[in-house]
Amino acid sequence: MPSPTASPSRSSKARRTAQPAELIAALQTTIDGLEQQGHLRRDAGKELRKRLREVDEKLSDEHTDEAREKLRDFAEKLIGLREEDDVTVDGYEVLAAGATQLAQALSAR
Repeated sequence: MPSPTASPSRSSKARRTAQPAELIAALQTTIDGLEQQGHLRRDAGKELRKRLREVDEKLSDEHTDEAREKLRDFAEKLIGLREEDDVTVDGYEVLAAGATQLAQALSAR
C-alpha cells in the first residue's frame, strides 16, 4: 500500500499547453467578468473583443503571423485604454497577463 504522503509522479500528470483558441476564449470571458465587476468600461470591452475576434479569425485561416499582428493591436489598445482610465490597474494586469500567455502560445506555432 502506498504511503499517504507519496505524491504522484510528474509523468503521470503531464501538463498540457493551452491552445491559442482556448486562451482567446479565456480572455473573452475575462473581459466579460471585468465589465460586470466595473473594472472595464463596456465600450472598451467591445473594442478588445473585436480585436480578439480578429486574432481568432487569422488563426482559423492559419495565418499565424497575421494573428500575432492582431494580438499586437490588442495589446496596444489595452495600453491606450489604461492610459485613458477605461480599465482599472487590476483589470489591465489580468488582461496583459492573458495577452502575454497568448503571445507565447502563438510564438510556439
